[in-house]
Amino acid sequence: MEPSISTSTDVAVIEKLFPSLEGAETIEMEQLKYGGSDRPEVLPAPVDYNYRGYITLSEAAAEKYASAYSFTEMQPQVSFASVKEREGQWTYSFDFSKEIIPAGYSGYIWMDGTTLLFDIGTM
Repeated sequence: MEPSISTSTDVAVIEKLFPSLEGAETIEMEQLKYGGSDRPEVLPAPVDYNYRGYITLSEAAAEKYASAYSFTEMQPQVSFASVKEREGQWTYSFDFSKEIIPAGYSGYIWMDGTTLLFDIGTM
């Protein structure tokens, strides 16, 4: 079964997905929904979600995170269904990801300057 895909550029989504993230200015993301049932007569099936996309941070927030965490160069393996991929020199910090990704989700966040690339899902 193919997932249902929706896209968003609504900055309010950042507060729901990443409540501890500071300085977010824009977002471009897609949500993939796996499972569930569209038939009301069927008992609800389990649903999993995957969120991936890009967040642009303010210069001040990007500098704060870059100086507070140790980032290592890492090439992400993220493919999008409906968002245009961006080139970048991506870096990763386990501690940064652990702080920013909320409980109940797993995944990764990479950073390139003021741009974050994320790929998270429900557990």
